[in-house]
Amino acid sequence: QQTSLTWLSLRGCGIGDAGVSVLLGALRALKNLKHLDLARNLVRDPGARAVCLALDPAPSSAFPTMAGFKALTELDLSGNEIRTDGGRLLREMLAKRVSSPLRLAMVGNDVDPKAARGVHKQCSMPVYY
Repeated sequence: QQTSLTWLSLRGCGIGDAGVSVLLGALRALKNLKHLDLARNLVRDPGARAVCLALDPAPSSAFPTMAGFKALTELDLSGNEIRTDGGRLLREMLAKRVSSPLRLAMVGNDVDPKAARGVHKQCSMPVYY
């Protein structure tokens, strides 16, 4: 069953790494979701990895029916606890989303600027660190 929900804010809900993984699995039915706000939660590098698996444009064994949330155009992960490894994973995921670019907000995380290098060339929409 499809829904017309296009915008979902879960800002400041205390969602951690395991919660992000479960949440993204539950959101797979939201084919029209364009904006997902997960700012000010407790997402760390393992949660960033779960986000990357879910948003990868090619289906994975972890999320076989998601095929990358193709309608999603904005993701806010600001104010979480994502570090350099998670930032690197997110950069690699963005590079794969050529046909469905994503605006990613990452302000307030602990990502080394070197890990973010090249993201703007790989993504047609801004990435905010």
